[in-house]
Amino acid sequence: MRAGRALSKVWVALVALWLIWGSTYYGTFVMTESIPIYLGVTARFIIAGVLLIVFLAITNPTALRVTRRQLASTAIYGLSFIGWSMGIMAVAIHYVPSGETALLVSVLPVWIVLLRLFTGDRPSWKTLLGVVVGLIGLVWILLPGGTDSPGGTDAQVLLWSLIIVISSITWAVTSWFSPRLEKPKSDLAAVAYQSFFGAAVLLAIGLFRGERWDVAATTRSSWVALLFLAVVGSILGWYAFVWLLQNSRLSLMSTYAYVNPVVAVIVGFVLGGEMLSSDIIVGCSVVLAGVVLVVSGEQIGTPKRLLPREHSKSART
Repeated sequence: MRAGRALSKVWVALVALWLIWGSTYYGTFVMTESIPIYLGVTARFIIAGVLLIVFLAITNPTALRVTRRQLASTAIYGLSFIGWSMGIMAVAIHYVPSGETALLVSVLPVWIVLLRLFTGDRPSWKTLLGVVVGLIGLVWILLPGGTDSPGGTDAQVLLWSLIIVISSITWAVTSWFSPRLEKPKSDLAAVAYQSFFGAAVLLAIGLFRGERWDVAATTRSSWVALLFLAVVGSILGWYAFVWLLQNSRLSLMSTYAYVNPVVAVIVGFVLGGEMLSSDIIVGCSVVLAGVVLVVSGEQIGTPKRLLPREHSKSART
């Protein structure tokens, strides 16, 4: 009975992460029509953090009490996931072709599998095959339409491509070591504190870049997109992500990196009137086949992620 409930919770969180983070691509596009990117993303996470703090202060004030170690762990998450990775993406898209950017970001499951192999945690053949199939599907989707540089020189494209790869690896490593960090007992509190730490970095970058937000000129659609990103993307989406980090295998959780571009394509087609080419349809089908393989090859439940030293110790015993 408990196993069935655990399975249901994982699936609900996983599907929510697929749909929510996949839709944030279009949401960000609409938001930045009249809001500067860094200040907009900063506002997104500040709004999310404030809403969560107010909610917890009313419903469960004790959840906001955290130790220094717990606060430090949320700072690591906020700086790594939000400040560093999301900040890098906002700059990189000005130099690296969009197709290449999405592809480099979406190889997250590859880094997860490599980490599992490095620490002696052997993924099943279905998981390995699913990662490869999913990557092939992404290449099929992204390469045909994303080959033109948005303005960067060859050297800039190469530099920022390497930085994107480093950012993706950082995200994977932070996710991998997350069970070793002492986190707040409340996942909602953890998301709130992460939001503030990440927003602080994004705000600093935006001000350094000289961004200015003309509030009076902000369109209604941009305001709606900002609220959607704050409430749905930054609260519900991040809550699902944080929860899955502790309650599912990383290879299973990281399938969002494959599914999100597919969801983004569908949302863009339905809401934005974007074209669906045969390459996109075939590529999406291949990606979904890869995800099915990964899901069927992974066990539902809390992962046991051993660090290299711990793995060698367990091998001796």
